[in-house]
Amino acid sequence: MRESFRQAYRDMPRAEAMPVAEGIVMDDEGNVWLRDFRGPLDTTSSLTVLSADGRPLGRVMVPFRFRPHHIGADFVLGVWQDEDDIPHVQLDELIKEGRS
Repeated sequence: MRESFRQAYRDMPRAEAMPVAEGIVMDDEGNVWLRDFRGPLDTTSSLTVLSADGRPLGRVMVPFRFRPHHIGADFVLGVWQDEDDIPHVQLDELIKEGRS
């Protein structure tokens, strides 16, 4: 049985390319927040933050199944869905390292 699973895995079609991001939001300061692509087995979510000129600013870990809708200087407002697919509004403080 194990060999049949191995063979099925070897015969499985593979994607030639994968998307980098699944969504994009601009914050109030003009930065671009990309919702990183997640595979079907991923259990975490992250957002990659780029400056308006494309310079990487960092990565932010967010709750699984969270989608940001508005990002301000010190907050992230969005919606996450629980395991029953019920949406919940969530507002979190945003603390940026290296700023006073």
